[in-house]
Amino acid sequence: FESFHGEICALGYVVAQCRTGRPDV
Repeated sequence: FESFHGEICALGYVVAQCRTGRPDV
């Protein structure tokens, strides 16, 4: 998931997942 972490966070697809690793949103 780390690979898509930035991509997903940027898109705001999985905000919950972003918060678990790094609040990029």
